Amino acid sequence: MDWMAWWQPVAGWYADARAWLDRPDVAVAFWTGLVYTLLAMLIGWLLRNIPRGLGRFPTLLGTLIGQRRTGPLETALAAYRKRLRARTFELRHAWMKDGQTLGEIMVPISVAVPGDGGGIENLPAVLTQLFAAPRAAAQATAPRIAIVGDPGSGKSVALRLIARDGWDLPSSAPGAGPERPGLVPVLFSFADLRDAGLDLPKALVSALRRHGLVLPPGAAGTDPLPDWVAAALAAGRLLVLIDALDELDLADRARAASALNAAIGTWPHAPFVITCRTAAWQDQVQDPRCIRIDMAPFHPAAIRQFVGRWRFAPPKSAGELLRVIARQPHVADLARNPLMLTIVCYLYDQPKYRLPDNRAQFGLDHKSGQDLA
Repeated sequence: MDWMAWWQPVAGWYADARAWLDRPDVAVAFWTGLVYTLLAMLIGWLLRNIPRGLGRFPTLLGTLIGQRRTGPLETALAAYRKRLRARTFELRHAWMKDGQTLGEIMVPISVAVPGDGGGIENLPAVLTQLFAAPRAAAQATAPRIAIVGDPGSGKSVALRLIARDGWDLPSSAPGAGPERPGLVPVLFSFADLRDAGLDLPKALVSALRRHGLVLPPGAAGTDPLPDWVAAALAAGRLLVLIDALDELDLADRARAASALNAAIGTWPHAPFVITCRTAAWQDQVQDPRCIRIDMAPFHPAAIRQFVGRWRFAPPKSAGELLRVIARQPHVADLARNPLMLTIVCYLYDQPKYRLPDNRAQFGLDHKSGQDLA
């Protein structure tokens, strides 16, 4: 085949096309035609949608340009969420080294899956399932969940995790859908509820203020937060997180449980998550749909991950501590409890310190650090 004979006409056509495209009148005609085409498409879209109303046009435009219009309330909630996230894992206690925060050593939290199936699963996955389930029923109430576990098993940490990530859990309130604003987690303790006179809205307002939620002033400079909390409770927008029922004395515990049950009945669309130690849990929530979730002990992979995140001072190392845990059953048993493993890491990290050869020499049991459970 004569390639030159074939190529010469092609080269000629290409040269003629380039020359034509380089003409100023052709470029003007192309861009003018493109503008007219786009304008015609916009006019056609308007003619079709004007009879339906243009209420969704700002939302559609915001979606197209990757932006979302937010009012003063949503702006305030976004700032509250940022502050809450920053504070969630700033928790410190005597068994953490200087400069260390909970977030640096945090590992995924596992719980026993509720129901007859058994098994262990990550807490976020279980919560997603529990919050999604009620949406199938038209009159279903919001989830009521009790997180139960031994001292030091991580109940309070679990609640902090929910406070950080609970904004995206699905709501079961009437009218919930893709356009509905997300949940707003509010974290406080049963002691805070007691100090608020067992008045749930008052405790919620105090907790929101403590964590930095500032709403725009109302008429005549009034504080709009109490009214907003009352409306958000009724609408099922607040995710109520109450920690440490067991830390109240018996009389206060009974009164707090009674107030909790009254609140659950008053605000059926508000989801509640509470924590309590196993020894003090007596099914205080009277709602038969309350689901109990039990904290699971650390499994070997979680222990390795936790120890690996600890910043040991040389010559100490995570690898050496993991070998000690593997060799000494009493240390391995302690390591299955998150608080006890924190203490083991702290003690091991001390200069010239050697872990005891038996558990009794630690002077520790699951009651140690009970205020941190």
